[in-house]
Amino acid sequence: MAYYLTPLLVNELQQLVGPEFIDKFQTEMDLYLQPYRKNVAGGRPLSMGKELWEYAVTDSITNATWCGAGKGIADVSLGDNIKCDVKSMQIGKKTTTEASMYQPLALQEKSTVDFGNKDKQALWNLFVDGWFKKVSTIKEYYMLIIFRDDELNCSLAGFKVGTEKVNFTESDCIFTKKSMKVLSVIDPKFAQVKAYSGKTRLEIRIYNAIFKDPTYTMSIYNYGSDQ
Repeated sequence: MAYYLTPLLVNELQQLVGPEFIDKFQTEMDLYLQPYRKNVAGGRPLSMGKELWEYAVTDSITNATWCGAGKGIADVSLGDNIKCDVKSMQIGKKTTTEASMYQPLALQEKSTVDFGNKDKQALWNLFVDGWFKKVSTIKEYYMLIIFRDDELNCSLAGFKVGTEKVNFTESDCIFTKKSMKVLSVIDPKFAQVKAYSGKTRLEIRIYNAIFKDPTYTMSIYNYGSDQ
């Protein structure tokens, strides 16, 4: 079965971000986190905005430029035809926290009506086709996921968006109380994708089949190294 998102193997991920990425990312994150180490040691929660991760990734890839802050569907440009969406997720035992893939707030009223009508096709068109229409404007589009553990150590995985359109299949869309699961964006053994009514948002959670498997995920930051 074809899916929109397929995971990169680690060697493909390394080729995308370059051979100096890990060393540079360690340096960048040490600089960002140094002022907060006293608070972290004291057990205080650390709030890290999404832009911080985008900056760190951008500055760790040779010749990359930052293009985030809501300016488009991507956060980091590796050239005219290659762009990446950067997401940071906290890992648990089996899954991560969620991250937004697409949020068409201008269509919130339509989303509410379509959810009220349990119209799977309309919701697929709104969220999945809407997302794919945006990302397909880029020749090579990647989703880079930074996984954080409780000790602030980080690892990285990547997903590539295919160019072939995936058709709506009713059985691949499953309603829950406040959302609709979509099983054909990514292999369900790797992640869960849902369209949410209240948030008017398409979200993704990654499973440990990715973040615990060195086939797909590589370590990129050791918080304890600067101790």
